[in-house]
Amino acid sequence: MENKEAVGKALGKVASGLHVVTSKKDGNPIGFTASFLGQVSFDPPIVSVAMKKGRASFDGVMESKAFVVNIMTKETMKLVGAFANPKIENPFENVLCEEKTLGLPVLMDSLAYLECKVHSTVEVGDHTIVFGEIVNGELLREGDPATHVRKNGFSY
Repeated sequence: MENKEAVGKALGKVASGLHVVTSKKDGNPIGFTASFLGQVSFDPPIVSVAMKKGRASFDGVMESKAFVVNIMTKETMKLVGAFANPKIENPFENVLCEEKTLGLPVLMDSLAYLECKVHSTVEVGDHTIVFGEIVNGELLREGDPATHVRKNGFSY
């Protein structure tokens, strides 16, 4: 790649949403902050989420064959941070959750949620793209979704 530093600064300006993806592993709730997420199909409605290889959250999604996309707002950035911080042992502590159609945790402080069954996966670079067919979802409140840009397009 020519001029990696310049490319990194430019790539970092690609805006993305901030979401918390939840699922279960061995019957216990798991979750992580996701920003590489997008809608890829209208009919059936399918979203894609990129998951870094080697993470326990990926194993949980593959085990349960399902996940929930919790769409976050600027007001819920503390919660986004908790799920992004590997030093926090239980980010679900003191968080209001409900299980919906798929029996997975839905964060009730989120803007909206989408319950998804794993449709397929594709390995790409250091991530695996998981495609999820939406089976249920709901707008929980009015507001704008949280978005962000990175300083460098080559790291979180």
